[in-house]
Amino acid sequence: MLTSTFGRSRRVFWGFGLTLLIQAPVPQRATAQAIPKPDYVTYLPRDAALPVQATVGNRQFHLFGDAAGAGYRDEAPRDGIDDARERWLHALAVRFAPWMVRNSVDFPMNFRRFVEGGDASTLFIDAFDLSQARPRLLGTQTVDFDQLLAAPCRGTGQGAAETADATLPPDCRLLQLIDRFAPEPPRAPSPPRPDLDVRHVMYFDFPGQDPGSWNREFEGSVHGSIARKYLGYAKAFVHPFISEVRGPGFEPPRYELVLQYWLFYPYNDAGNVHEGDWEHLNVVVTPRAGTRRTEPLAAPELSRLLDGPTAPDELVIRRVEYYFHHWVFVADYLMPDVYAPRGEWERQIKGLREERVGERGVWRQIRRQAYLDEAETKLNLHPIVFIGGDNRGLQQLIATPSRLGRASHGSYPFPGLYKDVGPQNTGELVSTNWDIFREAPESTASETHKVVRLDNAERIEIVPDWERVLPLIRTDPVARRAWAWLVLPIRFGYPATRSPFAGIVRYAETGNTSVLGPAYNGGWNRAGAAAGYDRYRPAPAGLLLSGQPARQLLDGVGIFQPHPAHARDPTAVRPRLPAHHGADPRRQPPQPPGILRIGGGPVPVHRRERGSLFRHSAEGVPEPGCLSRARRAVPEPGIRARGTRYVQRERVGPHRGARVGSLFRDQPVSRSPVREREHPAPLQGHAALGRDHEHRPRAVSTERQSRHVGIHRQLALQHRAGRAAAVREGRIRAELVPSDRRELQRAGRGQRQLPLGAPG
Repeated sequence: MLTSTFGRSRRVFWGFGLTLLIQAPVPQRATAQAIPKPDYVTYLPRDAALPVQATVGNRQFHLFGDAAGAGYRDEAPRDGIDDARERWLHALAVRFAPWMVRNSVDFPMNFRRFVEGGDASTLFIDAFDLSQARPRLLGTQTVDFDQLLAAPCRGTGQGAAETADATLPPDCRLLQLIDRFAPEPPRAPSPPRPDLDVRHVMYFDFPGQDPGSWNREFEGSVHGSIARKYLGYAKAFVHPFISEVRGPGFEPPRYELVLQYWLFYPYNDAGNVHEGDWEHLNVVVTPRAGTRRTEPLAAPELSRLLDGPTAPDELVIRRVEYYFHHWVFVADYLMPDVYAPRGEWERQIKGLREERVGERGVWRQIRRQAYLDEAETKLNLHPIVFIGGDNRGLQQLIATPSRLGRASHGSYPFPGLYKDVGPQNTGELVSTNWDIFREAPESTASETHKVVRLDNAERIEIVPDWERVLPLIRTDPVARRAWAWLVLPIRFGYPATRSPFAGIVRYAETGNTSVLGPAYNGGWNRAGAAAGYDRYRPAPAGLLLSGQPARQLLDGVGIFQPHPAHARDPTAVRPRLPAHHGADPRRQPPQPPGILRIGGGPVPVHRRERGSLFRHSAEGVPEPGCLSRARRAVPEPGIRARGTRYVQRERVGPHRGARVGSLFRDQPVSRSPVREREHPAPLQGHAALGRDHEHRPRAVSTERQSRHVGIHRQLALQHRAGRAAAVREGRIRAELVPSDRRELQRAGRGQRQLPLGAPG
């Protein structure tokens, strides 16, 4: 309803604004937000947002049905999609729906439960005058979606476009908004006025206003569980589209059928903080049969697939594209072919050339996640999405410590520490075991489980192109209530929330503003590196591995960073690994082979066969946050070193002594053979500072041994005195103790040993 605090209103022509703009703001829950009106408008870009149009393939192949065809029926429901085609697309969407692995209490929710009769059923429309240095609030209009069907508007909305009428029902006011702000047909521009520059902002206001209130609203009485009233809210909005793929020459284009899963979260609490969040991932499908599965479909092949239509069981995943922040990671299922027998697949990866060192590790992980068992007898056609993630990086230094900051909701392919993916070079940590999906619950299970399955018919809704519903919402009140959110530039959440570094530049996006609907996102109807998304080529700096061969890739915590081709800020704070059992996070980095100390307890670390997981800086010092490629484990000062033997690995041949580098680092692969030899443990205590000295075995006299023991004790005292400074300067990250069984028993006597990544 339209109300006014002072009981007085003024009329403003629609050429400059809405039907009615009140002098004072409407009393509402939104006024309690951190950035009040009219200040929040300075955090929003001035440019008018426009939706992304339908693809050429969607129009050419009538993906949503031919409205001019004799058999076209759009009745249940009226959404611009032929009913028979919608049933087929819905079956496809269920077959390839992702399994979401929760990082906190959050999972993708059905925003309709909030808007259509819930806590966010009111659409707010604020009008501002930006002609002066300080913006001025002209007024606020509201449209209650819960009352739209009570008094449907039978007109077109254009008759009341020039004047205001406070008695108009909510549905007529919504129709006026559609007539004013719909993307087409384009309206004639209004003559500019130097004394009035009107800007409108439309938004839904979801529960909560900051990380603390969001946590209280959505977390249940038990820590880590969702509030009971939000059980049953799981939902994915699936937008199918046809992507055109053109080759380098003049040959006809080929096509791919893409299922775009849009996932809504009521808030974002990680590197940046804002209300409302839309994330997405693409699943490209292709026929199972055929010898040319690795190539996109030709026009006749796609026509046969759609006209049949092809049974969903005859399609498999060709590619999955994971989007997080402004990055996209592409998991190719056919290069190498994960559906081929194990032996043939092994021959394929041997024949493929690695573009980066260790790329085969990711190929192996993609195959692991394509099956539900180690024997590879149960095929998994549901992409595994690890919802990100624990915030790591700069924000931890400027924000007070808390258990919040775990909900950026990015869609990550593997667990790990992803460096430099967020704002201000922040990182995100996803620490769940990679194989948790192999014990997933039933598709009908509630959202209380760690894995929330979306392959449930009730949790999938097909979303057409906005051009298909625009004619409907102009004439049908039911369609208008259901699809106005797709057409109008509505923000899902209060427009601006206080966040680190927000508002540094006026009228610019700084990461603290609520998001527009999916059609206004640069990824809508686009595959791969779309507008606003760069290709993420992971360069894992190291991995913490368990002793089980089946979990050698990501059983612990993978440390990823963008490909070196992307510029990185050398002054950026490098994120640390998480603390365990209450330990200081600055004291918990990855370690070279030997014993990794976590929370005071020594934990064995498995040595990788090829020894290519470790990286040093140019000075030979382990980089912060990375595994050190020490040539051998070195003893902790104060622990007996004599009698303990260590394995030294070195390259022989033309590359002898060269650093092997980190996994996935963009450098040529060294094919020189690897050999192992044993040496006595070094007695030099300063080797514990991370220096990589070359020690050769030699015979020493008893007198010299005694002298070395004395030197070792002196250096141990110096080491204790200078340890804190060395940690602050990044020259050391943790202590190493011998991997000898007897020394391990002495060092860990009375302490609990935990597997890597175990909960505290």
